[in-house]
Amino acid sequence: MCCTMRKKYLAVLAFVCTLGVRAQDLSIIKNSAEVYSNSGIMGTARYNAVVGALGALGGDVSSVNINPAGLGVFVSSDFSGSYSFSNVENTNVLFSNSVGSSTQKNNFSQLGGVMSFLAARNSPWKFVNVGVNYSSSRIDDYIETGGNDNIIYKYANGNRTFGGHAYDRYGYVSKYSLGIGTNYDNRFYLGGSINLHSANIEQYDKYRLKDEAFNVNFFSNQGTPYSEISRGFSASFGVIGKVTPQFRLGAAIESPTWWSIDRTFTYYNEKNNASTYSELTNFSSPLRTTFSAAYVYKKSFSVDIDYTLGLTKPSYTTKFQDTNKDYKSFYSENYKNSSEVRVGAEYRINQLRIRGGYSYADSPYNNFPTNSYTAEGNVTNQSFSGLFVGERNTIGAGLGYDFRSFYVDAAYQNISSAYSNPIYYGASGVTVISKVNQKINTFTMTLGWKF
Repeated sequence: MCCTMRKKYLAVLAFVCTLGVRAQDLSIIKNSAEVYSNSGIMGTARYNAVVGALGALGGDVSSVNINPAGLGVFVSSDFSGSYSFSNVENTNVLFSNSVGSSTQKNNFSQLGGVMSFLAARNSPWKFVNVGVNYSSSRIDDYIETGGNDNIIYKYANGNRTFGGHAYDRYGYVSKYSLGIGTNYDNRFYLGGSINLHSANIEQYDKYRLKDEAFNVNFFSNQGTPYSEISRGFSASFGVIGKVTPQFRLGAAIESPTWWSIDRTFTYYNEKNNASTYSELTNFSSPLRTTFSAAYVYKKSFSVDIDYTLGLTKPSYTTKFQDTNKDYKSFYSENYKNSSEVRVGAEYRINQLRIRGGYSYADSPYNNFPTNSYTAEGNVTNQSFSGLFVGERNTIGAGLGYDFRSFYVDAAYQNISSAYSNPIYYGASGVTVISKVNQKINTFTMTLGWKF
């Protein structure tokens, strides 16, 4: 077992040089950005409508995800719950062969509340607020790739052509936050939170090969199917200050999320017999900071701009020291400090709220050169951008109505991205890479109670 595991991990070193790893190793890199780096957490409908741009405004329990000082803005207690429905559309293009797929997912995406307490009289400390928030997002994703008969693999028992590929992941990622926020003289707001994270992943990765008699054979990539049950911890701190009654500035820092990952995977020997193994690994996401600015006009209009920057690189560790060096080398050479810009606004007409927002996040990975196939089956060295995770554009819009003690909010969010998708390495030592265009449409409804 030890020797088998060691050989399995050594495949990562090939990735650093040529992108030549099994599906599980590719998925480790992909999931480190999509699942374990805290980038896909949803919130209340208000939060989603302004794409999370609340760093200098606060006043929403989900703002603890950006800046926990936002809890100090509350002047009354608040409780809210949210339900979301999402549709994920993938268009996967391998040369001129395009295959579309769609996945629907829905869940209770947010539940939380803030208890607001008046501080001592005649003190500049006005309020001390305690917030608890639970956010959850489904991570279901299905991507299918068409085949290409010009990609030929030579085996001892005859040639086979690439017939296609299917990637199927489902599960969830969640974040439970306990925070405290304070109000000093209605000018400064301070806050901090501790965050407990969890993730549950089931993943399948299969490909098709056609022999010379046009028979189609299906295979699972090495290391799959596999599952992960993960737990993580992080902490965040922030401040918001009123420069003038209308203009506010905010700053926050979030520690890395330290994950403990319990993975169960399938290993196939030379005779294609399958065995199941388990392993414990650790992953830490990048340290991040957020700077924010907001303008509020007569409590009827507000606009907020947030800029989030990753300050460190991810770290992935196993019980094998050489493997740890391989991952460290990969992240050192290929991972860049990713950033995101968010802009959100809200306009109030009596009790009606109209909201909108836009955000842009760049890919965390540098352009990557590797040997890959052309449509004619030739092999060339090409450079691919947006490896695993591409640039992400998000548009949000929403409406809300305040019934004084109760409120109802609705939001629509569209996330679009395009990325290079390495799907199959094969016996030839050359990678098959497709291009995925993804659109995620999410509708969220929030019911809230103020008291």
